[in-house]
Amino acid sequence: MREAGQRPFPIEWVRRRFPAVRIAENRDPSFAFMDNAGGAQAPDSALDQMRRYFCERHVYHAGPYDQARMTEEAFAAIRRRMAHFMGASSPDEIVFGLNATTLLSLFSASLGQILEAGDEIITTCLEHEANVTPWLRLKSVGAATRFWKPRGPDGVLDIEDLRQLLSDRTRVVAVTGASNILGTVTDIARVAEVVHDHGAVLVVDGVHYAPHRRINIRRDSIDAFVCSGYKLFGAHIGFLACSRDLLDRLPSLNHYFLGDKAKLELGVQNFEGMAATEGVLQYLSDLAGESGIAADDLYDQLFEAIAAYERTLSEQLISGLNEVEGVHVYGITDPKGFDMRTPTAAITVEGHRPEEIARRLGERGLGVNHGHMYAPRVIEWLGLADSGGVVRVSLCHYNTPAEIERLLAVIAENITGVSVTSHVGAS
Repeated sequence: MREAGQRPFPIEWVRRRFPAVRIAENRDPSFAFMDNAGGAQAPDSALDQMRRYFCERHVYHAGPYDQARMTEEAFAAIRRRMAHFMGASSPDEIVFGLNATTLLSLFSASLGQILEAGDEIITTCLEHEANVTPWLRLKSVGAATRFWKPRGPDGVLDIEDLRQLLSDRTRVVAVTGASNILGTVTDIARVAEVVHDHGAVLVVDGVHYAPHRRINIRRDSIDAFVCSGYKLFGAHIGFLACSRDLLDRLPSLNHYFLGDKAKLELGVQNFEGMAATEGVLQYLSDLAGESGIAADDLYDQLFEAIAAYERTLSEQLISGLNEVEGVHVYGITDPKGFDMRTPTAAITVEGHRPEEIARRLGERGLGVNHGHMYAPRVIEWLGLADSGGVVRVSLCHYNTPAEIERLLAVIAENITGVSVTSHVGAS
């Protein structure tokens, strides 16, 4: 339900803000970006801010001259904006890096230095491997990793199963905010409560979560939350929000002469990527205004509006796929549960390997992906490792009902050989 003053989701305005979407549409009106979980497109303001960086302050930030001071001030401001966006208590809790995979590796390497033999780490079978391998490496310090397995065909993590895994030696629980295969969203606030009752640290891989839901580490009691800029409509850069208390306890991986400064920010940072991030945050602010949202903390209402629009996409996509003979949809398929899923669908088609389906869709101008998408343990849990994994259709808030209708028609008529009823406006 929209708040008073909010308007219908401005999808046409949104699409005009993404140059790649406009260019693709003009070049081939049948093309659609449906691999957004692999990398989302960037709004015009992100490109503008990156260009401005290269034109005005493309210098090392520590120099004693005006352009260097401009760089220092600009990126201090970006750090403040990111702290607000991620719900951090202060800009000092924001760490920049290459990407989520690198940041998780650095973070776990530092945290591993304060673990002891016999300590335990819990991760899940829904993870991107970036949130598994770094924890398994800590076997070298004597830490054991245990896996929290999802339940049932929906792929939902049951909190009672976590309670059974927790022990007095559990030090870290590392969990995805949302599965990049199934789209299943984790109830992070509830997980945090249980984890902290056992005195453990909660680490969230929010790469697939961040484009679809509000991040607020303070409200949800998250100790560390990591995401990647290129999945969040920006450049190839990573962000880690880490509570001040935990960050203070982590040993530094940086040069000795820096002391406790920039413990995990090794080397010169990706300043152009940081500039693009500022442009993404400006776009989100503009989208809030275009949607009639004028709140003190606009991100709560904005991501409610994005989630509401994306839910209509999920309803149309899942209901349409379920009606095509031979197509199997994995994850939550009951619309009553769509508040706990992103508009990401993992499918298989009877009699066809996933790579064939993805190729044939690509030939029809529908950009999807296939395989395990760096989350092989999900595919193993589904029992699909030997058959090529899944086809993944991953949408975001610049996709349209018409694009979904085209996808459904191509799958039904050109792959399975049956026609389908229109699902534009399905609810």
